Order: sequence, then C-alpha cells, then structure tokens
Amino acid sequence: MIDLNDQQTLKNQLVLLTDAYIKLSENPVWLKFAEQHPDLEELRQDAVEASDNLWWKFRTKCSDFNS
Repeated sequence: MIDLNDQQTLKNQLVLLTDAYIKLSENPVWLKFAEQHPDLEELRQDAVEASDNLWWKFRTKCSDFNS
C-alpha cells in the first residue's frame, strides 16, 4: 500500500506539472516564441493533455491499489 502522504506529494507534483504547462501559455516570451514556432505550442498543448492524463491514471491506480 502506498502511504497517503506519499500519494498526496505525488498528486501535488502532477498537478503542478500540468499547471506549469498551462501557465507557460500566459508567458509573453513564450507567446512570442510560439508565434514563430507553432510546432512548439502544439507540443506544449500535447504536454498539458499528457500530464493531465497521467494525473487521472495515477489517481485511478492509487484508488485501485488502496481498495
């Protein structure tokens, strides 16, 4: 069984990871750069989706593991 404190720490890190990718789109330097390199903005968007999926799968696995 995974310790609940460890689960909370991982959850917080995964949420911060997703938030970091989201907040990157609010950075004026990033926006200017992404304008010149749309493929990087597409990768950022993919990273948001991937990190969010990772969080949900982690949550599901922890739920299954602790049952």
